[in-house]
Amino acid sequence: MGEIEEVEFGDPLILAQFSLDELRSFCREAKNHFGSRLAGLEARSKSVSPEDEESDYLADQVEDVQGLLDLAEYFGAIGAYRIFEIFLRSVVDQLRAKGFIEGKTERYLNPLKDQFKKIGVRLTQPPFRWQEIKKLQTIRNCIVHSDGWVDSQDVCKLRDYTLRVDDGGESPLRLPSSYFLEASQLAAETCELVTEKCRGARRQRRHWWTRLSSWLLRSVWKR
Repeated sequence: MGEIEEVEFGDPLILAQFSLDELRSFCREAKNHFGSRLAGLEARSKSVSPEDEESDYLADQVEDVQGLLDLAEYFGAIGAYRIFEIFLRSVVDQLRAKGFIEGKTERYLNPLKDQFKKIGVRLTQPPFRWQEIKKLQTIRNCIVHSDGWVDSQDVCKLRDYTLRVDDGGESPLRLPSSYFLEASQLAAETCELVTEKCRGARRQRRHWWTRLSSWLLRSVWKR
């Protein structure tokens, strides 16, 4: 089995940080553009009489642009989660290449979490914010698999991110404008923590191996 000190974790972290920076830049530009457009439409709507033919047109335009702002927030959440999951796979790939983890690299969060547990890195325990990571995963799945609708099973988990409905069934997802920055920060901090914990596991393994080697040498010398 390879030594974990031979594994370099910096490259996946640098790539994740760069990707998150690029994603933040894209989402910031998109939100600034559509936010300015929305403000202009809303100002125009206030100056038009409800009886004016243009009123309905402006109302439709406001709804459309608000939808584009929602899409920018959706895209940011999906992107942050994707970058985070790719980072985890890249680290596991490196650990596998050196023989520290056996078997194939898993693709999704829960089995990846189990692979990290094998080297003593427990994503479900502090300082990792596992519940926030799982919430981001749930939001991502609602967007990707359900077109932004939250089913009744997940409504309680995402109560703060849904529009209320009367029947208690499916609810449309409505992310606050600050959510993407929170999600990208969560991804960045978790990637840094994973890197730190893996390096800690490396040092612990090296310390354990040194102690074992010393004990074996003493045992042989006594004979």
